[in-house]
Amino acid sequence: MTDAIRPIHRAADDNEQRRTRRGSRAHWVLPAMRVHLALAGIAAFVAAVGLTVYLFNLQLTSLKLDWETLKVSGTSKVYETETQVLVLVIVVLGFASLVLLRTSQHVGARRRTGRWTGAFAALLLLTGFPAAWVFWHLDISYIPASASTWVFGAVAGVLVLQSWLAVWYLVRVLFSRQVRQALSIENTATNPALRRVQRAVIGLWVLVVIGMGVTLGVMTDWLYELPVPDPEPGELLYATSFDTALSGGRDTDRLEWDTYEGSDEARIESKSLTLASDIPSDPVTAPDTAIVSPDAQTTTVPNFPAVDNWLAIKYGSGLSEEVVWSTLDRRFGAFDLRVTVRQISGPLEDSQYGVIFRYRDDENFYMFRISGDADYSLIKVKDGVFEEVSPWTWIAPDVIRSGELSNDIRVVGAGNQFRFFVNGEPLVLCLRGENLNAQWSPIQRDTCWTADPTYVYEDDDFEQGQIALATGTISGSTIEAAFDNLTILGPKPNEMQRTYPGDVVYSASFEENDFFNPYADEWTFFEGDSAVRLAHTARISVAEDRSQQLVGPILVVTDAGQTPGARTWSPLDRQFADMDLQVRMWPAAGPPDSHYGVLFRFQDAANYFALIVRSDGQYAVEKVQNGERQVISAWHASEAIAGIEAANELRVVAVGDSFRFFANGEPLPLCLASERLPGMWSADGTCLSGPTTDILVDAAFGQGRIALMAGTGQQTGRPVMIEAAALYVYRPDPSMVQTASAGNNGDNNSDLPNGDQTE
Repeated sequence: MTDAIRPIHRAADDNEQRRTRRGSRAHWVLPAMRVHLALAGIAAFVAAVGLTVYLFNLQLTSLKLDWETLKVSGTSKVYETETQVLVLVIVVLGFASLVLLRTSQHVGARRRTGRWTGAFAALLLLTGFPAAWVFWHLDISYIPASASTWVFGAVAGVLVLQSWLAVWYLVRVLFSRQVRQALSIENTATNPALRRVQRAVIGLWVLVVIGMGVTLGVMTDWLYELPVPDPEPGELLYATSFDTALSGGRDTDRLEWDTYEGSDEARIESKSLTLASDIPSDPVTAPDTAIVSPDAQTTTVPNFPAVDNWLAIKYGSGLSEEVVWSTLDRRFGAFDLRVTVRQISGPLEDSQYGVIFRYRDDENFYMFRISGDADYSLIKVKDGVFEEVSPWTWIAPDVIRSGELSNDIRVVGAGNQFRFFVNGEPLVLCLRGENLNAQWSPIQRDTCWTADPTYVYEDDDFEQGQIALATGTISGSTIEAAFDNLTILGPKPNEMQRTYPGDVVYSASFEENDFFNPYADEWTFFEGDSAVRLAHTARISVAEDRSQQLVGPILVVTDAGQTPGARTWSPLDRQFADMDLQVRMWPAAGPPDSHYGVLFRFQDAANYFALIVRSDGQYAVEKVQNGERQVISAWHASEAIAGIEAANELRVVAVGDSFRFFANGEPLPLCLASERLPGMWSADGTCLSGPTTDILVDAAFGQGRIALMAGTGQQTGRPVMIEAAALYVYRPDPSMVQTASAGNNGDNNSDLPNGDQTE
């Protein structure tokens, strides 16, 4: 029978046989693929569960849930990079196992199976070999901790790739009508009850995976950052002296602080002490006696044995510019932190230790640090990039105590603003300029080159975080420091706006480099017969012993000297009201009656106050108002003023309408006019118009600029050259214009307030 006359039913049977033969060739692939996907899904599920158990037992056992406040404590490990990577791997493995198991359930084989299906299934099957090879060669005991995350990540990547191929296969099957006719999806689970159980298990696993993903997002702040409640002003947030006895016998400090051993070490140490009671007792009946303090009055008291603990942190890895720290397992937003620190061992010049705050992880935090030789600095680390916010600078040892003496560090953070104190003294910062990194003057180390000195640092990169105490080295030495008596309070309102006497408002060292003159925008410079310019060095006489020394850089003011009493000045383009102005000036050339000094509350050339000194050791105070020059206190000789070619430290304290004047640390008495007589001095130094005073009260000008001035001789009109260096404007102590003496006829040697302010 030929094909032409073959019956239709025979032709249909032949076509069916050909399709059956094609399907049989691919039939073995789909069952193999199902087995492989099922095994891979089970392996991913077991790996996810195993990693979850490992993560909880070794990393998250410190987690504690307070059901009353629904607050989780003990979360220090949660914010470590290793923990977050493990959680991410668990989530990836969970989704991979879900997709693999679900795909294996739907892949089936019937007679109608296209030839391309076999090739696709084989390709999908081959993607499992890399994963099988990795698991086959995987030996946990030989994998270092640093490489474990990479291995798990590689396995997860392979499984995810395989899962997406399976998803692509399912999409083609479900949404292609032609393919759906050629292929069939066979669900072998024909038992309805079993199918419901499968769906319930799959749904539960989906919820678990989604929950872990959300947890990961919250833990890493990807989805939501759990806010820390704003504390009340003065509210006690945390306090510890690291003494077990204060915790009721339960060593909570060891649970909340990271401690570890090795070359780098953080441990809580204890030492037996003898505490003395403040209740006097009879020395005859007291079996053991002690002295309260070498500075206090000797008192005989009974001794009480006790134990003092502290947190000791040692750096010993030998690398340069490294720190190690111990983290407190609590998070803070606004805070007022105070802690006592003392260097135990290591070279002073190579040490650094301090407070880490707003700590997010090892690559994101701020740190305020001091050194054993009385330097301090502020740094910021973001995404692992180190930034020196305020470079190392030296402060007088009476502020930061060097050696093994203890220092009280205080860091206040409110919102995006921070202030820093050591031993109660606010510390000034030098921040970066518009295009320059922060840089202190190499000559006047408390003068900032790149920006105005400030006491408040503003940055909003880290809104909250943990607290840590840190110790480190600069050049690789082994350093150990002890921390004790840590207190964290809620900051007081307006703490960032609070001012302290002695705060630096402005400073100028008159330095320039090869690239720019940092003072060109604010000081007036000009050339000619009368000129104002910068110079590098000058030789001066020291007022105390008349010895010669080189100083610089300097500001040079020159007057041509054509008119007797003429003045040339360089004003600073800033307004000041209350201020404590201090500047070092000396005459470089000119006659003995040439004069120089500072102009303050300067409005213009016709309105200002002036403190003036002469090369022959005399001084005067004047006021120029509406172009008319008025002598407030006439020329008077003072032993405090150095003579020709010697430097004088001039100081003007202005608070409101009150003013006080100093030369080389000594107050300058004033002889003011009375109702009947002008202010004049007699030959023996007596004020003819009445008793002398240290304070001038004058409301003519409420605020104004300051200027450095050089003037020609009052009689000769000869040229004069004045040089100045190291100008500072501080925030004044109001008490300095309230404690002046009167009626001392110019003999005023009373002590001055030191400007300290305690809370």
